This record gives sequence, structure tokens and C-alpha cells, in this order.
Amino acid sequence: MTMKRILPFWTLFSAIILILSCGKESSYEKPLSSSSSGSLLSPFGDCLPSSSYGVFKTGSTLTAANYIEIQVSVTKTGKYLISTDTVNGFSFKGQGVFSSTGVDTVRLAGTGKPAAKGTSTFHFTYDSTTCSIDIPVVDSATAGAAVFTLGSDPSNACTSVVLSGNYKTGTPLDGSNTVTLSVNVTTPGAYSLSVSAVNGITFSKTGVFTATGAQNVVLTGSGTPANAGNFTGSLNGATNSCSFGITVTGSTPAAFALTGAPGACTSPAINGTYQAGVALVPGNTLAVKLDVATAGSYSLHTDTVDGISFSGAGTLAAGAGQTVILSGTGTPANQGTFTFTPRSGGSSCTFSLTVNAAPPVAPGVFTATIDGVALAFNDRATATTSETNPVTNTPNGLGLTGYTGPPNGNTVPELQIFVATNNGNAVQPGTYNVNGFAYGGPSGYRIEIDYTALNADSSVTIWNTSSTVISPNPPFTIVVTSATSTRVKGTFSGTLTNVFQGSTLNKAVTSGVFDLPVQ
Repeated sequence: MTMKRILPFWTLFSAIILILSCGKESSYEKPLSSSSSGSLLSPFGDCLPSSSYGVFKTGSTLTAANYIEIQVSVTKTGKYLISTDTVNGFSFKGQGVFSSTGVDTVRLAGTGKPAAKGTSTFHFTYDSTTCSIDIPVVDSATAGAAVFTLGSDPSNACTSVVLSGNYKTGTPLDGSNTVTLSVNVTTPGAYSLSVSAVNGITFSKTGVFTATGAQNVVLTGSGTPANAGNFTGSLNGATNSCSFGITVTGSTPAAFALTGAPGACTSPAINGTYQAGVALVPGNTLAVKLDVATAGSYSLHTDTVDGISFSGAGTLAAGAGQTVILSGTGTPANQGTFTFTPRSGGSSCTFSLTVNAAPPVAPGVFTATIDGVALAFNDRATATTSETNPVTNTPNGLGLTGYTGPPNGNTVPELQIFVATNNGNAVQPGTYNVNGFAYGGPSGYRIEIDYTALNADSSVTIWNTSSTVISPNPPFTIVVTSATSTRVKGTFSGTLTNVFQGSTLNKAVTSGVFDLPVQ
């Protein structure tokens, strides 16, 4: 929605003040570059591997050595921002750009200071999928770094090593891929062990040794083997190192036909709901049957129809009528019945899927009392989450806009509210006021409120306030109580000034409420 702008002639110094503290710049209208999409889940519905690195101690601020790595199945390239909730005083976040599809590894940097010892469970979300990871926290006062040696023979080969799981090219590791190693602990305490990345995979484990003596430690694998062959995993301890062998086999393709090919698929099961304009979630799956002549790996997909598709991969045993699950991705564009074709090699069959009408969108609520007069700005009232902070030029800001009535050939009173973080993160539920930019630093934010009023003589006055940078502005508070991909809710109140006419008068805003759909 185009934002109005009325600028009188200002001196250079006044213009600088306006840009930094009061004015709304055209950078608010820059579009947000496209975001990526994908899943944290494997085609079978379980979470892809995640690992923690570094030792987490009570009362110790996290450093660059404290982070987690997670795997993401990317179906559409673009920007990503993945973060965890804050638990026990610390959290994790990572952002960047996926330049290719497939399984990728993302590092989430840790920030904060663990408050209490024990296991802290963190949840992280990406494109409607959520997984969790457990982080052990040790007591700084009683548990320093452990002293131990890795079990090894004269050739530096790790002793008592047990490598579990299957290792095949192109198949991401999961929770079954572990390596068990022996260690001899002389001083109990915290430890962090990891195997240097080799052929696209690694192993890691963070924890606490509570006793001395010989014991085993289990490291969890992550990554995707790139090539077949024999490889060496190297593990470095505090005082010595050792190595072990990893054999990666090439995937043998299964020989199969889709049951019902080349006609209609036999007994396909379509799971989940499908509505125009609503992105698919992990529950949107397709179950099809396969007649497998030769066991091995498979990859199966449909064409993209109406903006959505289905795909799956895994391993098959020989036998007729086996059921495999294909996960859906994308967003249906239109209502109607569409034909999809699962295919692999020369085998294919067809099935029909019905996309229902888009769900009704509740009308926007955008009201406030201004100088004692109750006003409703519900006409064309919407929210957007792609506004730009004009000072830091960072995206993902929240913008709210509404009018008191439909267009009538003249200016219609309008209310606009903006909140944009300095670091470009999405606006989260919380309280925002005019002091957030000046004192917040990189983690701060900027707010702006513009009320365009129509005067009795048909002239226009813009009543405004925004984040204080140089000169004090009237106080204003915005409380975001809920922020999802489809709707934002909250309250607001404060004081506005007629900034563009000399800033000599004020208007009091009370009882402000917004409950708006995101466009």
C-alpha cells in the first residue's frame, strides 16, 4: 500500500533530524527479497539430525564456540532466519541464504548466559516444521573441564570403536548413525568431542563426565555422505587423538513400478487439507503403492500442479503393494480438482486432488480514541511484515494501515503504525516505544505512527511521532500481543504532534487496538 508523504522546506540540520527521528522515508516501500522454504523433517516425518558444540556452564556468557548445527531440507532457495526459544537464559539463532535445494546444514550461534545446571530443551522452527534439541548445562562452580585420554593403539587407531547405522551416498544421516569410542577419565568435568568433517559427515557429543576411569562415549552423526569408498574419521581429544574407518556404499536403485501404472494409481491416500492460498504443512502427504522387483533406494516425485508437488525418497524391500509416503510442498494457487502424476523412471500413474476455496479472512480491526473521539480505521485495514527500517535499511518490519472509510475522491483519514528492528529480525510479541532505537543498539528497533487527519476546511494535517534519535519526540507505546504469518494483534497508546506544521500541538491517542490480517 503506498504511503503518503508531505515534506515542507527544511534546513539541512532539520532534515537530518527529520530523517533520523520523525520522518518516514521511501525505503519503507522496498520489497522484501524472497524467503526460502523447506522442512526440518525427513520424508518419513522424523526430525533431521542436530548437534550441539561447546561446553555450556552456569553463569558463563556463551562464545563463538557455543553453537548448534541443524539440517534443513530446502525445497525453495532464498533467505532464511531460524532461531530457538530462550530457555534457561540463553538461545540460538542463524540467518543467511540457501542458494540451492536439498539437505543443507545451518549453524545457529548461541547467545546469553545459562542460569541453572541440567538439561535445557530448545525448540526451533522452519517453514511450519518444528524440532528440538537438548543442551546439557554444567555447574561452573563444581565442574571444570574434564581431563581424559582417548583409547588408541600404537597406530593411533581408536580402540573399542563401534560404528552404527548405514552410510550411503546421498542419504542424510539420522539418529541411528553413531560412533561409540572408549575414553579414560582422570578428572571429571565437562567435555566436547567432535570428529573433523569428512566426505560431508561429522560426529559430535557434548556432556559431562561424572566419574573417573574407563568409559564409553557415543557421538551422533550428521551430514550427507558425498561419495562411496573408505574414509577416515579423526577425533582430537585434550591430550591425544585417534582415528577410525567409515565405509560409505553407493546406493543401489530399486526396481519398481507404481501400482496401477500406467493408469490411475491404486488406492492413493491423500492426507491433510488443501485450500487455495494456504501453504502445505508436514501433514499434507500422499501415500502410494509400489510393486518392488529389486530392493534398493528410490526417489519418487510428482509434477508441480497449481503450485504444489509431492516427493519422497528412501529404501525399499522387494515385494508387491508396498506403501510409501510422499511429502507435499508449495502453496495451492487456485480452487478446483487437479491431476497429479507420481513418476520414477518410466513408471507413472495418476490421481486427483481437490483444492478447496481459500479460508475466509476475518475483517481487520483497527480502532483508537483520539482526543476523546472514538475512531475506526477498519476500511482496507491490513498488516504487512515486509517493511524496511529507514535508518538501518533492514527488512522484516511490521506495518499497519487502515482508513475511516472507502475512497470518495477526497483524502480519507488514515492511521499507520510501523515497528522495524535494527538487525532485520521479524517483529516478535513484545512492548515497543520511542526509546527503543536510541538505546537498543543492534538489538533495538524503530517505531513510527502517522495519523492523517482531514480538517474542516478540507486541508490535511499529519500527526506523528517516532523513535527518538536526536530530539525528544512525544511518547508512544505499541504492544504486540500476537504475531503469526497470517495475523497480528495488539494495543497502542501515546501522544502525536503536528510535526509537519511546526510541532506545536498534540493529540492524545488512547484505547488503541489492532487485530489485522497479514497481506
